[in-house]
Amino acid sequence: MLKKLDKLLETLDYKAHSEKLKIQSSLFKQVDLLIQFGFWNELAIHRYLEELVQAMQDSNFDNWSKIIAEFEMAIAKIGSPLYCELLEASQLNAQLKLSLVLKQLGAKIDNHNHLQTTGHYYFDERLRPESPFWESMANWIQMSFLKGMSINAYPAMDESILQMVFQLRHLIDLQNIYYIRCHYSGNTDFAKLQNYARMSQQKLVYRDRSRFHNRVARIRDSKTGSLIKAPFTYQQNDKVKTQNGLSEFIISAQSGNFVTQWDYLKTVKGEYILERGRFRQVTAISHDLIDSNPKHYQLKGKAGQIIANTESFNYDAGDFLRDLLCKGESGILFGEGKHHILDMRHHGTIKKISGFKVKNKGLESDIRVVAKNYWPFPENYREIIRNEKQLIRQLINYK
Repeated sequence: MLKKLDKLLETLDYKAHSEKLKIQSSLFKQVDLLIQFGFWNELAIHRYLEELVQAMQDSNFDNWSKIIAEFEMAIAKIGSPLYCELLEASQLNAQLKLSLVLKQLGAKIDNHNHLQTTGHYYFDERLRPESPFWESMANWIQMSFLKGMSINAYPAMDESILQMVFQLRHLIDLQNIYYIRCHYSGNTDFAKLQNYARMSQQKLVYRDRSRFHNRVARIRDSKTGSLIKAPFTYQQNDKVKTQNGLSEFIISAQSGNFVTQWDYLKTVKGEYILERGRFRQVTAISHDLIDSNPKHYQLKGKAGQIIANTESFNYDAGDFLRDLLCKGESGILFGEGKHHILDMRHHGTIKKISGFKVKNKGLESDIRVVAKNYWPFPENYREIIRNEKQLIRQLINYK
């Protein structure tokens, strides 16, 4: 590759020495960035330079600086075509690929057990909810955590790794919500989701139960005075998934809009992460970290209800019949299917939450733990929306 670089630079002999040095410096800078912020191995860097040199050779000198800048921007977008090409060239196994993504994101767990990203890489904003890249990532996690999301299964593992992997799904949710709202027209989020489904030629999945997305308040028992779950009345929200069963959206059967925590979570600067259709990247570049202190949110009110009811990307599709009959996952009969152990059940060490009586016993953020404590899932839940027509009927009836 160095020989190819030398040959490329030899074509600049007719150029001023300063111009030649400028291009040379830019090329060496690319390698430094790939190592310092991308953590790429030699195989990946070799592929990057191959692609870059070829693009430069296919263009004239006046475009070279622009090409270098475009490559620098493209590689920082996790899931972009160039990124995926380098990932394949790196020859990393599933566990190392997942580790690489976390390092590039600058993933860390803060004092409130919330995932923060402080890196210079971020998910490509062009990634669609049914993207093969999300499918690949889900597959890496399945292969890396065969025993599920539990510190008990991996006692020697740093718990923060499990927390980061478990909560990574919420960054994917953020990307999905942003993508649908910004790329499709419609009076409601549901209308936009329907347009997305039509244009991507896929059938959305409506048959999943939405019990965990129709949470109820805690009320005082009139006889004992103790806090109990309020009785379930009717289904207010419905879960809708992409055809591959991984990306999910929670639709309000009253408004037709998404029920998502990302409409309520703010940055440390006090700005909503999703506001007026604008997507605030929470990375080291913008310094817009998430305000993860549960004391800063009205979790007993609507904000807490929405945060508790929010969507959650699935690392396994959770199709009961297909998993049992086609994949032979007999463990699903006993609550040990991949969807159960990767998406639904998780265990961590017991962690105190400052200012609250409830404790964090899992891998979720303190915000989510407190919100779900105020808004538990209902008993005697009854699903009345099982397909698109029934959801549309509910929306019409409400209007």
